[in-house]
Amino acid sequence: MKEIRFAVAGCGAIGAVHAEAVSSLPGASLAAVFDVRKEAAEALAARYGCDAFTEYDMLLSRKDVDAVVICTPSGLHSELAVQAARAGKHVVCEKPLDTVRSRAEAMIAACRENGVTLYPILQHRYSPVSAAVKRAIEEGKLGKLFWGSAHVIWYRGEDYYTSGSWRGTAALDGGVLMNQAIHYLDLLQYFLGRPVSVRGKCAGNRRLETEDVGIACLEFEGGVLGSIEATTDAKPGLYSEVSIYGELGSVIIRNHALFYSSVPDAPELDALLDASALYTENRDARVSPEGHLRQYRDIAASIRENRPPMVGAEDALCSLNTVLGIYKASAENKTVFF
Repeated sequence: MKEIRFAVAGCGAIGAVHAEAVSSLPGASLAAVFDVRKEAAEALAARYGCDAFTEYDMLLSRKDVDAVVICTPSGLHSELAVQAARAGKHVVCEKPLDTVRSRAEAMIAACRENGVTLYPILQHRYSPVSAAVKRAIEEGKLGKLFWGSAHVIWYRGEDYYTSGSWRGTAALDGGVLMNQAIHYLDLLQYFLGRPVSVRGKCAGNRRLETEDVGIACLEFEGGVLGSIEATTDAKPGLYSEVSIYGELGSVIIRNHALFYSSVPDAPELDALLDASALYTENRDARVSPEGHLRQYRDIAASIRENRPPMVGAEDALCSLNTVLGIYKASAENKTVFF
């Protein structure tokens, strides 16, 4: 089995999650890390026994690197991804693709033009619960879908927002919808289809450039309605939840577990039920590498077998476009159509 060699660009908290996931993946290895902060790069490299770089060009010149993992602040994603694509490296990019649609499109175009694949990180699609719900929907076990909702009821303290000068900025970070809730918007799209319109409202309560409360109503393909409520102000942090309601039954995914199911003749869902997933997560910014590891299995297999991944660039572009649509709807107080 061909070993796939990754390099991580950005050695902050999420970069460390990716480094752990890659290092845990059979048939893959972490070849190098990059950060403009020398101490951050050297610390992460020492942890995994790989090379550290503070000059991005030097990292991209490594011929043994198959893919570069972009874990910098969101507004810098496209610049680094385009350079990696032009160097002939596959690109793994944390969500969102970027904070600006045109830059995300430039990233997609650069990967296509240089014959490499862009792998956006949307790891919640890879969970066993998400996969089981998706199959049940496709098999018609929920019947006609009526409505879907997402709730991201989290808390991030001042220490989180002051841990980096880029946090909470419009140019480099985005607010709760762009940074935290985009995963759950993506799951709504995964289950319900692409949105055709949105109306929403955002508010900033902590002197940030971006919102820490965002609420939106969406219409999806086929007329299915949806909603999202998201905040990082719910002290001490409660839960994330996606609910899908159909004519034959409903499901609720809370904190990545199947919290509730009333779908008839669906033993595969019943076997996953876990009513303990109440208010046990999302009180801080720690991220488990488990979900990333699931997606990395698909990424490595895609590179090795030269096949498309389960989650593609257009999926991530749709999620980004939805968030930007909510921002526009809020700013202009109107319905935005896609």
